Amino acid sequence: MINQIYILSCYTGLVKAGLWAALKILTLVALTMPAQMLPISGAELINLIPQKPPFVFISSLLQLDDVCCKTSFKFDDNQVLCFDGSLSPGGLLENIAQTAACKVGYEDFVKGKKHTVGFIGEIRDFVFSRLPKSGEELTTEVVVERKVFNVHIISGKTIANGEQIASCVMKIFMEPEAE
Repeated sequence: MINQIYILSCYTGLVKAGLWAALKILTLVALTMPAQMLPISGAELINLIPQKPPFVFISSLLQLDDVCCKTSFKFDDNQVLCFDGSLSPGGLLENIAQTAACKVGYEDFVKGKKHTVGFIGEIRDFVFSRLPKSGEELTTEVVVERKVFNVHIISGKTIANGEQIASCVMKIFMEPEAE
C-alpha cells in the first residue's frame, strides 16, 4: 500500500509540474516492475475489477507485465456458478474474463485513471477438460494477443493441480474514455 501511495504522489507531482515525459517513464517503470506490490488480494484486488461480491472469480493478482496477467482463485461450494461441488463452464469463463479485467484495472490504477469497463464481444475456441472441484486453487493466465482501437483480443488458460483444464480466446470491447 505504501508503494501505491508513493507512486500516486509521484504522479500528482509530475502532472502539476507538467513533466509528461517523466510521467510516461514512471508509468513504464510501474507497469514493468510491479513485483514489490504483488501479490494483491482482498479489498485492494476487488478495487481493480468492476465485479463485486458475490460475483468475484479471482482471489489474488500474482503476476503482471505489459501483455500478461496471472491470478489465482480458490472457491467453495457457496461460490456463484458452483453446482454440485464443481465450478461451471460459465465460472471458468468468468474467471478468465476477470483476470483480463484485473490487468486493465491495475494499469488504470497505476495511471491514476478511472476504472475502464470491458464487455465480452466474442468467446471462441473455449475448451475444458474437466470442471474444477470446490477447494481447488486455480491459476489463470491471460495474454493480450492484440489491441485494435478499443478492442483487446486475449487468450486465457486455467491450470488446476498442474493440469491445464480450460482455455479460450476472448474479444473484449473496452468502454471508450469520456471526453
